[in-house]
Amino acid sequence: MDLWSVSLQTTEPFIELPFACHRPYMFPGKLALLALGVALSRSAGQDCEIQGRPEDAGDASVFLQQDFRLRKDGLAAHAVAIDISESQAVGRVSDPPNKSGALMPNLGVRVVGFGWVVFVPIVAVWVAVFLHERRVSESKRIMIGWVPLQRKACQLFCTWQSLGGFLLAGVSMPLTLDYALSLDQTPTASGLFMGIQLIASVLGTLVGNQLVVETRWNQFFVRRLLLSVYFFTSFATLAFACFLNWTATSSRVSLIWWTGFAWNFMVAFFAGIPNVIGVLLWTKVTNPGNRTIWTVIMQCSRSAGMAIGPVCFSILSRAVIKGGLAVSPRSMMAWVGVFNTWINLTSLAICVFGLPTELPAALPEAPAQEAPETRKSGEARPELLEDHGRETVYWKMFAHFCERPMTLAAIEVSITMMLELFYGWDAYHCGFCLTIMCPVGIVLAVVMKILINSGFASESSVYFSAMLACVFGAAMLFDGGNAGPWTLITGGTVIFSGTAVANGIADGWGSRAAKEGTSFGQAQFQLLKLLAICLGNFAGDTGGRFLVDFGGRNTYAGAQLALCLFGAHTAYGACRPLWAKQHEEWESEDFDAKSSGCKLPSAPEDSPNPSEASNLR
Repeated sequence: MDLWSVSLQTTEPFIELPFACHRPYMFPGKLALLALGVALSRSAGQDCEIQGRPEDAGDASVFLQQDFRLRKDGLAAHAVAIDISESQAVGRVSDPPNKSGALMPNLGVRVVGFGWVVFVPIVAVWVAVFLHERRVSESKRIMIGWVPLQRKACQLFCTWQSLGGFLLAGVSMPLTLDYALSLDQTPTASGLFMGIQLIASVLGTLVGNQLVVETRWNQFFVRRLLLSVYFFTSFATLAFACFLNWTATSSRVSLIWWTGFAWNFMVAFFAGIPNVIGVLLWTKVTNPGNRTIWTVIMQCSRSAGMAIGPVCFSILSRAVIKGGLAVSPRSMMAWVGVFNTWINLTSLAICVFGLPTELPAALPEAPAQEAPETRKSGEARPELLEDHGRETVYWKMFAHFCERPMTLAAIEVSITMMLELFYGWDAYHCGFCLTIMCPVGIVLAVVMKILINSGFASESSVYFSAMLACVFGAAMLFDGGNAGPWTLITGGTVIFSGTAVANGIADGWGSRAAKEGTSFGQAQFQLLKLLAICLGNFAGDTGGRFLVDFGGRNTYAGAQLALCLFGAHTAYGACRPLWAKQHEEWESEDFDAKSSGCKLPSAPEDSPNPSEASNLR
């Protein structure tokens, strides 16, 4: 019995697929196997070698036994592995990338340079700022002379700080992973690249707090300090963008990575100086009665920044690519730097043309009109608690701002990373999950504020319910084997929405629970809150991608569940003093009603409408 063996020659281990067939019936099968072998070898870029004896091939009466060997390497091995295990791919997405064999994205190599159209408008803004400030130095007056508009400019500046910072995060976040991979770094390093900027921002915040003294406020100095900071950051970000584009094809990836690391640290340090200054300026021109609504606006602006950021990145990337080949992540990061420059120029323009040289006085608080009994506001009043209760709420709100930013930052960076590595989403589109999650939180925050002001809901119940909802959202992040990307996005949306509702309430409670002249004062709360937000974002950015990189989806989900449970416990501890105070007020009202002989509202016995209530007599 003669044999004829066909093999595809490579140097790697192989998979043997033996086939035996009788010659009278399987001669077409031999041709099919030959064609299949040639096709596979061509697709793998290998040479096909036929081993055997020609006389056996020509003898039509010889019993045929074929030994078909597929040897794999490179793309051929990867193609076979995907073809065999495609049905098992979804079940393994909970494994870490370094164990599950998650594919790294294909990175472009094209570099898109800067033209004169990039530099001329930026230089024009700098020239306009210089000419305006030269005039201000002589007359001590800005272009806008109307005091109410100056006051609104101070409030809008603080709101823009919230929007602009999160807008920058939303634009750069979808690209940081590819940027790190293009420089031979790990996904964890990409999280560190984002998180280290927050550490620098904390240091800048501490320096800014020392440069300005609240009790000896010098508005002219504050204004010039803000101008200097934003002029420097706009120049530094443009210089870094040019550096990235000019070195986009360089092979010295380690030098480029650490240079960018240090440069971003420096820029973030100076960008953190205005943080406390902006909040103090806002408190000086806003009366306490209007601060709650402004905190809600600022919280919505943060969510809006995260929602708009990926959209801006998509528009920017399409404008840069222009339908051509994929652009190098380093070159695309340079264009993100140009976008960052314009964000800083916008802050510079608000300071130059909006902030006055003399501080405008805050408007007097309007006298509160007593609401009807059927429509009392559901706002909590931490300022009415005893000192012990106020201090409890104060520190619970500080704990809230230690935990929530960490949770949100991990959601933002980790979901985009998992969508790209585990589910094959494109880096230019996975950022749109933030565009899905953030608007829901904005709408819920506005609706809940309306319900609270109308008396249909209380702040404490809304706050505690929102934090409980985050626990259920964290439970949806787990992958039991069949979970897809949409369960990941849905869980993140629930956490995002609950946090958007809770953060506005928590900010207001902390400000109202603070008491001047004590260990829990207003200035201390604002500083601690900013530090907690920055450090929490750093821990979330770095820790979130570390957990996904080395633990997988379920490890990350377990950490998120633990954080959300801690947040719910914190919310319960903050609500307890308010619930106790509310219970005391209800008992006092009942006692006063009984002692004065008053009747509680009830439906008249002969009323045709049992729901109709009579007035107190």
